Amino acid sequence: MLTTLAAPAFADTWCIENGNITVKAGDTKGTNKVSQGSIIDKVDTNTVITNNNKNTASSNTVTIEAKDKDDKVEVKLDNVNIDTSKQNKAAVSVTGSGDTTIELDGDNKLKSGSAHAGLEHNKTDTSGELTIQDNNKDGGSLKATGGQFGAGIGGAGVNDAQVKITGGKITATGGEFGAGIGGGFKGSGDVTITGGEIHANGGSYSAGIGGGEYSSGKVTISGGEITATGSYLGAGIGGGEKGSGDVTITGGEITANGGSYGAGIGGGKGVYLASDKKIHGGDGKVTITGGKITATSKSFGAGIGGGSNGSGDVTIEGNTEVNAAGGTGGAGIGSG
Repeated sequence: MLTTLAAPAFADTWCIENGNITVKAGDTKGTNKVSQGSIIDKVDTNTVITNNNKNTASSNTVTIEAKDKDDKVEVKLDNVNIDTSKQNKAAVSVTGSGDTTIELDGDNKLKSGSAHAGLEHNKTDTSGELTIQDNNKDGGSLKATGGQFGAGIGGAGVNDAQVKITGGKITATGGEFGAGIGGGFKGSGDVTITGGEIHANGGSYSAGIGGGEYSSGKVTISGGEITATGSYLGAGIGGGEKGSGDVTITGGEITANGGSYGAGIGGGKGVYLASDKKIHGGDGKVTITGGKITATSKSFGAGIGGGSNGSGDVTIEGNTEVNAAGGTGGAGIGSG
């Protein structure tokens, strides 16, 4: 009988300056397989990715592949600094049908090129879940910036997005036509936030958190300190231009500022198309049962509810503090 013993796995720290990094689920629970340069599928536990010099950005990339449905990949970013803005690449991309968890340590910076999100996770019918966390509660932070057509964190191009954030200090800025956190151009955003200190800024025509241009946002918030700012035609939290917002808030301290024609929380600007004589987007379905909320629109959108040309379906109940101010031509709570 021939007995083969698996090689023991050790925790390694991988420096991004040494080349592109790919992390896949290992063959046994709690392990990963990491490739970089001439190293292929090295068995690793507690995978840590860092920079030798965090003050100098690398142009190398990180790809996390949780290929199969039952795969689970956990990776720690520790003072990572990646800038692929001069390339058509994502600084960090997450793919596959399994689940990925990213732990934040130190100060991390990700900046991607055209058609990519800063931290990219495109949602499909078979994609798994991406969770961003700071379980150590040691002040781990992430600054993520998308390229044109990409979100700061989430989807890119015409792809939808899925993002879950449970902690960390996060600043996310969408590229042109991309949400801060959520969808890229024509990509809807499915975003869940349960904690963290978050600042999200939408790119042109997009929501701070939710949909990119021409897309809607489904956003669920139960905790955290959140400031979300939509760009021109986008909601603070909800839809981008021609997008509606489906937003549920049960807790957290939230400030949402819609751009001109977008709601603070709810719909982006609804757009009338002569081809079918209908208004597309703009509606805001918002349910608030907890938290401290301040929501404003620059102009023509509701503080909470519809963007310009959109209607508002708003429910507020429970122990909730709400301050809502619509822009010129928009209700505080209701329709744009």
